[in-house]
Amino acid sequence: MKRLMILTAGILFIGIAQGADDANKTVKKAYSTLEEFDAQYPQVNEEVFKQDAAKAAEEKFKPIKIGDEITVVPKNGNSVKGAYYGLTSSGGVKVGGITISRVDLSDDDKVRLSGDTEAAKKTFISDYVRLKKIEYQKDKSSKRIEAAKDIVAKNDDALLKIDGILYTKVKVISVDEMAVTIEHSKGKAVLSYPQLESSSLAKIKTGASLKTAAGASYDGVKIMVKDGERVVFYDGNMKRTELKTAELSDESLKKLGLAVKSQGGGEAVQQPAIAAKEDDAVRKTEGSAVNAAVYDEKGPLIMFKNGNTVIRVNRAKDLSKEDKHTLNIIL
Repeated sequence: MKRLMILTAGILFIGIAQGADDANKTVKKAYSTLEEFDAQYPQVNEEVFKQDAAKAAEEKFKPIKIGDEITVVPKNGNSVKGAYYGLTSSGGVKVGGITISRVDLSDDDKVRLSGDTEAAKKTFISDYVRLKKIEYQKDKSSKRIEAAKDIVAKNDDALLKIDGILYTKVKVISVDEMAVTIEHSKGKAVLSYPQLESSSLAKIKTGASLKTAAGASYDGVKIMVKDGERVVFYDGNMKRTELKTAELSDESLKKLGLAVKSQGGGEAVQQPAIAAKEDDAVRKTEGSAVNAAVYDEKGPLIMFKNGNTVIRVNRAKDLSKEDKHTLNIIL
């Protein structure tokens, strides 16, 4: 049966390759929009998958007749090759002059040798089609991201998120060290920098800066990670830097809403420690109060600050309608 198994694997491989041919025949060109890509990408053809699966199933579960030369690979021991002389009363199989017990047969061999293969064929076809559809979707998603990256590379007013969402006709409304607020062809969005694909991140220019207590300065800062222990960011030249918060100057700590080091050697008065990152909730300045939208493991938070002093922290879902309207938050 070893020879039969190799043949079956070959047919399966050919079937899978043929099933993917339609998608691979997609004309590689420059797309102006992802809608154009979606319209031109071949639709999934489930009938072709079923036909390929049916052919492979027929070969995989081909009936075995008395006297056929077969090879059986037991779960334990060496393969056995010889003429097939039927099943024993206990469900084992006689091959040549050797009897192989049923417990040593593979599941596929048990089905093939039993002669009752219809249920196995149906299961095989169903699994084959399901896996082919998953493969198709993965291939389409990959090519869609490639098309989106090409659009971003050729259009200064396009940005791409790492999850594949493309923004076109982008106009920057505001930008700081944590996020960029934009208008685009379908509305508005606030994008934190970890959400952006690298080539899109490089397009965003900020006037933000950070300084260390030792005097080093970094300009054009875009924060990727900020917590109580470290800050990870890209500067204006897209150089990635990681600093411990203990290395930052008091001015930079205050700017980032982190605890300020004590001047007298004792404990510093700390602002509420929120291990969070910027979310898509809109950030907006109202007079002297800066309202920062963040979230933790329980969901969106709104941190109200006056200058560098935290006034209060609320869950976004608990805000009044007036606050939600003022902050332009959509929950």
